[in-house]
Amino acid sequence: MWEYNSIYYTNNYNNLDEWFKLVISNDEVYPFCKIPYYEWFNKYIDNIKEESVESVKNLLRCLLCPINRKLDKDQYETHLIRLFTL
Repeated sequence: MWEYNSIYYTNNYNNLDEWFKLVISNDEVYPFCKIPYYEWFNKYIDNIKEESVESVKNLLRCLLCPINRKLDKDQYETHLIRLFTL
């Protein structure tokens, strides 16, 4: 299956863990709001019981990033600041 916009993916990660660390640390990475490859996604879902609840929540927070309007982005950045300073 062809990965949507994969020609634009950055090449600074080799696996899901590396990608996730880049996303969490707000480093430059594309895609940043979807798991890059279907294979990685399927493997993650197959093994999700092995992940901590906190890890799953953190991934969901990254994937649910509202980026369609500047207002949404500003509000989300404020939310992230509160989230990671608790």
